[in-house]
Amino acid sequence: MRPNIQNIGMINRASNLVICQPAGLSAACCLRTKCYLLLAAAVLFCTLPPSTYALELSDEDRLQAAQIATATSWLHSENAPALDNAQRRSGSRGLVTATNNHPLGTQTLSIEFDERKEAPREKRARVYQFNYTSRQTRVLVVDIDNNEVVSEQPIQSVHLPLNTVEIEYAEQLLSGASTIVKQLQSEQTRRGDSPFVTLKELDAKASIFEPMQNDHQCKTDRCALFSLFDNTRTVFSTEPVVNLTRGTVMLLQSNP
Repeated sequence: MRPNIQNIGMINRASNLVICQPAGLSAACCLRTKCYLLLAAAVLFCTLPPSTYALELSDEDRLQAAQIATATSWLHSENAPALDNAQRRSGSRGLVTATNNHPLGTQTLSIEFDERKEAPREKRARVYQFNYTSRQTRVLVVDIDNNEVVSEQPIQSVHLPLNTVEIEYAEQLLSGASTIVKQLQSEQTRRGDSPFVTLKELDAKASIFEPMQNDHQCKTDRCALFSLFDNTRTVFSTEPVVNLTRGTVMLLQSNP
């Protein structure tokens, strides 16, 4: 005969746990059943494959990966084939060393854990970089444990997210664009507010700008689009665009 299941709650006052006790079953039986379920769950977790609880990169891992990637030479062209570690060690041709002609040089844009099903316990990082001198984008797979680059792949886009160094550089360029700064101050005055003195008084949100027009210079250059807010959280209609590649500042409404 099946027990009559009722919503009968028993409070374990020692642990403040609410235990559901079906009618017809003793409290001791319910407690044993609860222990069996917890034990089964623990066994299940311990037998899960390693990829289920994948490794993560520490700050030290990310710093190491960025240093290894930055020290790695660049392919001549973004259309060049990807190189694996064996090709790089054999001295494959078509490599150049990045120079520092552009103030930003080579920028590491993001670093993420490279999870692989075939080797889930290996600690590898995918490092995305942009070279401002050669105007190239790439992703490298870095072996953290062995301190080496496993592979390199060119990326056919310049519109990866901005990093903090790029945003700070864009803010410096915008601060030096006196005409646009005066236009922003005039907009604030027309609203009946006292104009700001420096851009640091404003809340600036910068994001990578990818225009729809194919003939726009930001289609092939890295550009930062600024959304600016005053201390009342009012957004400015004037939206500056900073071309990080060329070091110039324009307005979103213009089409150079």
